[in-house]
Amino acid sequence: MAHAALGFKRCDHITWTVADVDAAADFYILVLGASLVYRIGPIDPADLTPDEHGRDWTHAHLGLPGARFKVSIVELPDGFRIELIQFDFSDEAADAPIERERIGAGHLGIEVQDIEAASAFLREHGCTLHTPFYVDMDIDESAIFRHCVDPWGHTFELVERR
Repeated sequence: MAHAALGFKRCDHITWTVADVDAAADFYILVLGASLVYRIGPIDPADLTPDEHGRDWTHAHLGLPGARFKVSIVELPDGFRIELIQFDFSDEAADAPIERERIGAGHLGIEVQDIEAASAFLREHGCTLHTPFYVDMDIDESAIFRHCVDPWGHTFELVERR
């Protein structure tokens, strides 16, 4: 099996870059029913010991020289975690969300009990919703899907299995 060499156990978390880590964490706590695991920062790599090659912490560990950052980890009710990270860059392009069609973009699929109720709740909390679509997978399973975009440009795909 291809995954055996990696030693794959399960998906642990997803990381999303946001403009305001505190507001984003509060949003996911309210909207997704997440709980706060921890918040750290701001962290300035100039305050941390450089590695043996003289690189600052964010250069050595994240490939982002000189990046100040803050992090919040929230945990969804099923134990899956979302790591939210806010970088302090002066580059205006860093503030623009990645377009969904760009390489590296993705979405978080969330199974819900009632897609219409979930859609209404997300709309009330600043999300943009797209038209839902229905997929008949086989004789025993079908599902309705709906993409929505949170206030930071991240895409959720709501799934109601029937």
